[in-house]
Amino acid sequence: MAAAGNAAWTIGMVALCVQGQSVAEVDTTPGWVRLAHSMSGDAGRVDLSSSASLIQDGGGLVRMAWSTSGTPADANLMSSYEKIVEFQVPGAVTAGSRPTAGQKCTNSDYFTLVDVTCVQGACNMPAQMYTGTGFNRICYDNAYGLVNLNGQGHDICDWHMDSQNINSLYLGSFSGKVCNGVKDTTGAVTTGSAMNAVSIWYLGSSPSATGDPHLQNVFGERFDLMKPGNHVLINIPRGESVENALLLVTASAKRLGAECADVYFRELNITGSWAEATQVGGYRRPHRQTLWRPLSGLPLARSR
Repeated sequence: MAAAGNAAWTIGMVALCVQGQSVAEVDTTPGWVRLAHSMSGDAGRVDLSSSASLIQDGGGLVRMAWSTSGTPADANLMSSYEKIVEFQVPGAVTAGSRPTAGQKCTNSDYFTLVDVTCVQGACNMPAQMYTGTGFNRICYDNAYGLVNLNGQGHDICDWHMDSQNINSLYLGSFSGKVCNGVKDTTGAVTTGSAMNAVSIWYLGSSPSATGDPHLQNVFGERFDLMKPGNHVLINIPRGESVENALLLVTASAKRLGAECADVYFRELNITGSWAEATQVGGYRRPHRQTLWRPLSGLPLARSR
């Protein structure tokens, strides 16, 4: 039996639809998935090659988040970090290792110039930096990240963090070569245990539920909804309890008709402190309700 209905929801800009009626679009950006992180120390020689296809499916968008003055309240929540930069890896993503010998920035087999955008905090990083071609490791194969020579004449992009005025943001190892930390445009250097946290994230495939409903999660895995009951669609922060959630969206799926009849989303509930801030008890939406009240104060807009 194939479950059926007419529901659609995606996360990134989150669009929700119940029985064909648009509900809301929430800019919560939970589509970002953490690949690796280091807390107060060496991350080791991380290998992200097994996640290359997932990074590729997300359009090659990568974010690096870090904190230098304190430990993030929740390392699983990107917004807990002090600073975040975003860049897009062009071409095929391999996220693998490479020869350890020093290579020049101009060698496109090893390095690719990318635009770097600061999306949170005072990042103090150049607008353009080099990353490994295909998002492969850099810093003599010890780290993933970004580097900018800042006018150094030797043109070698493989450089660990030393006295040279080279800007870098690395997640990796500082065993032998200092390849975990940050050196920004102010000249401030943070490495070792002083680097409270650094992490790498990729933009996952947008979760969705359409048609029967056919579902897709942030990892790109597809499946059908065939079981009646209450299903959690969005939980921010991830895994947080109902009492402590910022945003919790659940949908009630019911079987209409005989024992093996189709399953439909029949009701949507939005709770959590973000919803409670505008209406006590949150919001409940039966499928026949045609009017939807926007949540004042939340980043909501009408869905596309």
